[in-house]
Amino acid sequence: MRLAASVAILSFTLLAQNRGAFDEAPPSGIVERFAKFDFEGYRLDSEGHKAIWDLTIDDGSPAVFPMYLIKTYSTGPAQRVPGGSIRIPVTYQIIGVIQEGPKGLSFRLKPALSTEVFPVKCEGAACKIDLDRAVFHVSAHVGREAVLAWIKALEGIQNTEREKEPYKQLFDQVTNAK
Repeated sequence: MRLAASVAILSFTLLAQNRGAFDEAPPSGIVERFAKFDFEGYRLDSEGHKAIWDLTIDDGSPAVFPMYLIKTYSTGPAQRVPGGSIRIPVTYQIIGVIQEGPKGLSFRLKPALSTEVFPVKCEGAACKIDLDRAVFHVSAHVGREAVLAWIKALEGIQNTEREKEPYKQLFDQVTNAK
């Protein structure tokens, strides 16, 4: 009986001691989910858009363009900053960039590594990405499959072959980008 009680107390004590480590996971987890959703094209979809903004303070999107076509991403360690907020870096392996201009959408190869910093605020156990425009400047960073699906959807809503042609060209450029 004493052994069982000792094990239970030890387990509770270890859980309480490790609780600080668990408190560090939510901010990183929120940013990891945001980056994953962004990679999968959630910012480009009206339904996915709702899910991704559930991870943020306030509802609303920063500009989608320029949109970065990325190969991979990885989140870095959380860094506490004065004022109680947390900054979490995300490093992207960029293939190229899609921009919107007077002649429509264009794609340009621009291989690079880029690190963006996500500001996170936690109140109690709830952590969310802070979309304050003064600190959040992260454009969409999307994987190839999601970009291609988005381009096909844009092509599909065009009425004529002439209107569809720029989207077909953009699709081919993104498909062939290395």
